Amino acid sequence: AMSGMYEVRESGITFSPSLEPDGTANKSEFVKKFKKDFTYNVLEHPNPNELIFSLTNVDVSFANALRRIMISEVRALREALGGREISQ
Repeated sequence: AMSGMYEVRESGITFSPSLEPDGTANKSEFVKKFKKDFTYNVLEHPNPNELIFSLTNVDVSFANALRRIMISEVRALREALGGREISQ
């Protein structure tokens, strides 16, 4: 199993794989495995501002990184709107 660390920045999420036994970091192998295994399903879309979905075959730290980004983006948008509720 590929292991490593996710880092959340304003520009997005970066993954730094752990070093392989030979001392190299194999990012391309991680990307291949991620593309092959990762899936998401939209469970509900109750209104234009809400989406309920599931992620499968991802590391918990990756899902948490996405959650943090989504929370920060909603807060930033709310602040840009002067604290008003976000609606379409």
